[in-house]
Amino acid sequence: MNKAEMARELEWIKKQSGTAEITLPEREPDEPPATESQIAYLKTITKDLDEGEMRKLGEKQVSVLIDKTKVKRDAFTNELIAKRLAQKSGCMSSILLLVVLYVLSLIFI
Repeated sequence: MNKAEMARELEWIKKQSGTAEITLPEREPDEPPATESQIAYLKTITKDLDEGEMRKLGEKQVSVLIDKTKVKRDAFTNELIAKRLAQKSGCMSSILLLVVLYVLSLIFI
């Protein structure tokens, strides 16, 4: 697989979307609101969260949301890579593709 093909695969992965249910802890009475940097970061790792709802969360809640979103996103990416590999033929090339795409997804997604 050449660089152009890897770039196309990575772009395809980035365009995919999924849903996930994430449970957050209750907001503590003295918990400060989410910071602007937390909200900005959330916008970079997910595209479907309502900013108004994010602003209702506390700092610790958003921290949990970020951590859980990253885990869910990584699992979804791995699932997409596995599906793409199933569509490709050749055992060694599939294994190599899996490794390359997984490393790229960790770096760029």
